[in-house]
Amino acid sequence: MSRFDDDLRRAVAPLAGEPLPEGLLDEALDPATRGPRWPALAGAATAVLLVAAAAGIGLGGLRPSPISPSASPQTSDVAVDGIMATDEEGGIRLTLTLDRDAAMPGQRVWADVTIENIGSEVLTWSHAAGIGCEHPASVRAGPPDGMEIPYGRSDWSSRLDSLKRELVRYMEEGNYRFRPEELLGRVTWSCFMSRNIEDLVPGGVLTYRAAWDTATWQGMPMTPGEYRVEAAFLVDGRGDYDETGSRPEVNELHRVSVPFTVTGPDEHWISAGLAMDAILADARLLELNPVEEAGHQELRFIDGVWVMHLYARYPDFGSGVPVEALVARVDGRTSEVLGIARDPDVDALYPGAVP
Repeated sequence: MSRFDDDLRRAVAPLAGEPLPEGLLDEALDPATRGPRWPALAGAATAVLLVAAAAGIGLGGLRPSPISPSASPQTSDVAVDGIMATDEEGGIRLTLTLDRDAAMPGQRVWADVTIENIGSEVLTWSHAAGIGCEHPASVRAGPPDGMEIPYGRSDWSSRLDSLKRELVRYMEEGNYRFRPEELLGRVTWSCFMSRNIEDLVPGGVLTYRAAWDTATWQGMPMTPGEYRVEAAFLVDGRGDYDETGSRPEVNELHRVSVPFTVTGPDEHWISAGLAMDAILADARLLELNPVEEAGHQELRFIDGVWVMHLYARYPDFGSGVPVEALVARVDGRTSEVLGIARDPDVDALYPGAVP
């Protein structure tokens, strides 16, 4: 599952509470552009650009931004004991524990991660600044082997293809992220795009607690099957600072996983990609000129129906002023388009989200 492996590398850089445009942070996170790491700056933010995230997408909803692709995964023999697994490699002991080994869709699963420096070198790790952004590890579930989530067509016109990718590209990867404990119950959060540099000294221990409601992106019920839950921790550097105030960068990705079963009936819902294909193929969408609806777009699975909202501007549901949107609805089983029309006063697809 190389795509899952690549996504885990990206997952250890939790910079925002919702998907960011592809490649936005590549330069900022490329080791070649970070410059020297001065000890006096460890733990201090180096930029003040704030990403405001409206992320009402359940516990799988945090979308990480990419880090340098040079990160090398560290693997070794892993000791798995029930719903706990421990991996020791490169001076790191990484332990993942789940409070259950199976769940129905909608049931909350807790994950506890412990990271111990059992070596003799000081290790460096980094995180974004902000509530829910400062955790050292990431935890997410990967799909069963062989499970495919159909993306559907990729030959739409440039504008329609862009709309589909914005709404579908992240939810179709089939990886479901656990949310930090401090973000439970929150719909929105924000993170700085800077990186805070931290040291993990020999004998030092880091912990992280997160939860997942056994939910897919945007509310579609989970497909039953045998999944794996993986925790990942990225070591940015190791060893002493040199005379320039820098520490050798290594980009080592450490990870450990445990098996996890999703139970319940297989409902055979269509994917978000196929739902979007049905909408884009409907002549009513073009008649209503979706190109004008460039301000914001949302897609959510609600009670067996995929619902899409296109807004002319970013919606402010807290203003007391009615919010207009172009609304499309697709049957989640048959792909039948149930309707496409303008609605002068829509409700938020993600109640409680702050624009």
